[in-house]
Formats: sequence, C-alpha cells, structure tokens
Amino acid sequence: MNDQLSERRTELRRRQLLARQDMAKRSQAGMTDMDLIGMAEAEAMAAQGGEIDMNAAQKARLRAELRRRRAQDQQPRTNLLEQTMSGVNEGIAGMLGAPVDMATKVVNGMFSKPKYAPEMVPGPNGMPVPSPDAQIEQGPQIQSPLGGSDTFLNLLSPTISDVPPQNTAQRYARRIGQEGGAMAIPGGVAMRAAKSPLMLGAAEAASAAGSGIAGQTSQEVAPGNAVADTIASMAGGLSPIGMARSLRPSAQAPTIDELKARQSAAYGAVEASPAQLTPQATQRLQAVVSDRSARDGMDPYLAPKASRTADKIKQMMTPRIAEVEKSRRLVGRDVAGALDPTESGIGMGMKEEITRYLDNISPQDVTGGDPTAAVASLREGRDMTRRIKKSEDIDQRMYKAENRAATSGTGGNEINAIRQNIRQILDDPRKKRNYSVEEIKAMESIVRGTPTQNALRIFGRLSPTSGTLPAMAGGGMLAGAASSANPFLAIPSLAAMAAKGGAELSTKRAVSELGSMIRNGGPMPKKQTSQDEKRAMISSLLAQTAAQPQ
Repeated sequence: MNDQLSERRTELRRRQLLARQDMAKRSQAGMTDMDLIGMAEAEAMAAQGGEIDMNAAQKARLRAELRRRRAQDQQPRTNLLEQTMSGVNEGIAGMLGAPVDMATKVVNGMFSKPKYAPEMVPGPNGMPVPSPDAQIEQGPQIQSPLGGSDTFLNLLSPTISDVPPQNTAQRYARRIGQEGGAMAIPGGVAMRAAKSPLMLGAAEAASAAGSGIAGQTSQEVAPGNAVADTIASMAGGLSPIGMARSLRPSAQAPTIDELKARQSAAYGAVEASPAQLTPQATQRLQAVVSDRSARDGMDPYLAPKASRTADKIKQMMTPRIAEVEKSRRLVGRDVAGALDPTESGIGMGMKEEITRYLDNISPQDVTGGDPTAAVASLREGRDMTRRIKKSEDIDQRMYKAENRAATSGTGGNEINAIRQNIRQILDDPRKKRNYSVEEIKAMESIVRGTPTQNALRIFGRLSPTSGTLPAMAGGGMLAGAASSANPFLAIPSLAAMAAKGGAELSTKRAVSELGSMIRNGGPMPKKQTSQDEKRAMISSLLAQTAAQPQ
C-alpha cells in the first residue's frame, strides 16, 4: 500500500514538473491569456487530492504574467518609425497651411481688444489707480480656416498616428520628423536653383535634425516653454549651416613661387611682343628722364655712368616696351647701385622716373602687335615684381627679429624685435611709398599692437621665459608649489607664460596676414555666405515656424 502511494506521489510530481516546463515554453512562444488561465486550472485540478498542492511561487508567477499581458493590451501600440513618419506628415501639413494660419492670426488679432476693469486699486504712493488686470474681449474668431494647417492635417490624418510618443526616443523622432517634413517644401524649392543640390540637401537635412533635437531637448528640460523651444530650435537649425560655412576653406594668397611663375610668364610675353612706343610716348619718356637728371644736378664729369645712360635714352627711337623695361633694370643695377653716392642718387631718381612712366603707360602710347595685351603683360610683370620684393622683405625682417630675440637665450623680446623691424619701413619714406594704404595700416597696427596684444604682452613679462629675474621668480613659484604640494602657487607663473605665448602668436599672425595681403595684391577677401547657404538658412527659418511640437 505504501509502495502504491509513493509511486502515485512520484507520478504526480513528474506530471506537475512537465506541466510547468510546458507552460514556460508556451509562455515564451506567445501563449494567450486563456492558455495561462487554462493551465492554472489544470494544475489546480491535478492537485485536488490534497497530497500535492500547486507551488505558491508558481501561482504568483502565473498571476503576474496575466496582469502584465492585460496591461500590455491596454497600452497603445506604436513604434519609432510610426512616430517619425507622423511627425513628417505633421510638418508638411504645417508648412502647407502656414500662410493661411499666419493670416488668420492677424485677422483674429484685429478683433481682440483689451478692456480694463473699472475698479480702482491703491497705487505705489497710496493714490488710487486703475486695476492692471485686463480682460480680453474677444470678437468673432476664425477657427480652422480652409487652407490652414488643420485642413492638411485632416487630409493626411490616415498617415498620422493618434497615439502620442510613448518614450523619449519616440518623442525625439516625432519632433525631428516634424522639422524634416516642414523643411521638405521650402528645401525642395531651394534645391531647384542650387549650384550643388546634393550639398544643399545634406545641409537642410542636418539643419532639420539639429532643430528637432535642440527643440525637443528644450521641451524635455522645460516642458511647454514656447520661448525656450523657439530659441533652441533656431539655434539647432542654424548651427549645422554655420558649421559648414566655418569648415569651408578661406581664400588663400598666392605663394612666392606662384608669383614668380606669373612674373616670368608676364615678362616673357612682353619680351616676345613687337609692341613699341609711339614717337610722342618716346619723347615724353626722354623728357621726364632729362628733367629729373637736371634737377638732381647731374654733371657728366662727376656722374659719368648716369650721363652716358641719359644719353642712351635720348637716342632711343620708338623703342620696344621690352627695351624700356630693360633700360630701367640697367639703371637700377649700374647707376643706382654705384658706389659713389652722388651718382647713385642720380641713378635712383632716373629709375624712379622710368618706373613711374611704365606704371602709367596706356595702350594709346604703344603701336604694333597687340598694344592692350602688351601693356597688360607689362603691368602684370611689374605688379608681381613689387609683390615679390615686399613679401621677401617682410619675411627677411621676421627672420632677423626671431634671430635677434633668440640671442637673449629666452626669446623674451621677440615681439619688440618684430615691431622694431616693421617700424623701420614706416620710418623710411622711400620704402614706405612702395606699400599701399591698406598695407601701411596693417604695419601700423603691428607696431602699435591691439589692446588685447598689449595687455597680454605686459602680463607676459612675468613669464619665466621673459628674462633672468622673471625666470628666478617663476622658478621659485614652481619650487614652492612642488614642496608645499599646493599647485595654486604655480598659477601666476603658468598664466604669465600663456599670456606671453598668446601675445607672440597674435603678433606673428598679424605679420602673416600682412604677408598674405601683400602677395594677394590687396586685402584678402572675407569668407562670404554662399547662395546655397542662404537658401538653407531661409528654409530652416521657414520650417521652424511651421513645425508643430507635440
């Protein structure tokens, strides 16, 4: 009898274990609520004998699973894709209805006027004043105008989910979708006239994503704050466009090698041209050289080279432009470069007159070949020569300043050396007149320094790299910081080093910009906002006014 009872108990336990295992498998496979209820009843019936009861933990698990499934059935069903596409269609509806909505707001505002309550209240000084509480007396208001956003929302309602976003990811997805849908209409119009449609499309997509992320972030932080939403979405929408503009390379000045290549090509064209001066132009050249030589007191015995050179110029008969340019160079080399100061001064005057003459020559002064092309090539070669000489002069002065500062062992007076070398140009009238007005202003700014540069320079004098005394003081501060384990003691010395480095870097950057201006032949063009960037900005602003955050 006992053996039969034991076998029965064993069989019941085996069946109960199999039932539990089967229930777990079926639960994972997607059992329905009725399946769970039926299994629970079956197990209860199997244990009616009282000898083996259903496990309490198993009963609790069954009840919890049943409640979870019922709760899931009561929750609305949605997903990330559905929320995103709903937002896209909401944005499209908002953009299509934006003109009518804006007009409706204006019309409704015309029929709304404030009406102050007649009762009086005590003012700040005790005198009665009208109550500040105002009641808005509404006139007839237009609701859901035809052609407004509500119209298009109704048309697109089958594609817009009524279920609100259920989590953070879905809220962001719906907001980004709204911005993207609103951007699609003005962005598509802008792409039709864009020079780079793909680049513009990428900028618009990035702008929509940035606006949506920033706008929804503001709602997560400050729910319902329309001002924060507007500011954040505008900043987020324009930031990608501004970043793309900043990453676009700026205009670069030509290098010295490029200037030399252009110089060689221009003078080569002049040399190959048969263009020559007209008789009238030749006489003017001879007259200016002769007059200058006479004013400078040229004496055939005291200045034989200058005298012979002037005679050669007088004997010219309608020379080619290339011959006049060659004569200018020979005057500079043989006469202006003479060791005798009297003859050198006369030669420099002659060279200046020939240079000024060639700078002002016009196609009407030339005959033969292509006068316009010949004069243009001459001016190109002369311009390249000036740029090369001035740029090399600035580079040489920078090189000397760095070497002079390095001889001190610390480089503490590098800014002073740079300013002194640039000032030498400004102090020499002969050198100064070779530079344009913009270049002179740039040099004056380098010599005088900006307020920021001067402030950094003064504070940088405390840097350990500025001399012996600052080095000793800085070393003491650093040693004190190390011995006392107090890093704040080293802050003044380190800050002074940073200030000195900043002042030097700023000054060198100013000299570099001067060199770029010289090589470019004028101020470097500032980075302008392209037409595609302007179109993207307009599309972004329009989209932000039409997007409807949840």
